Amino acid sequence: SFFWDDIITQMPTFHDLRRLSVSSKLSCIMSRALIHFLFKLPNLESVVIAQ
Repeated sequence: SFFWDDIITQMPTFHDLRRLSVSSKLSCIMSRALIHFLFKLPNLESVVIAQ
């Protein structure tokens, strides 16, 4: 928990990112990272989950 909080705090906000493509084969830890990452994408319009 401490590790993720530290990374999220230091991560910039990506205002220009509108579309994000991710793999459906993410590990559990990467899925958790993705959830935290989504909070840094205020203008995100879509997430595509590729098979």
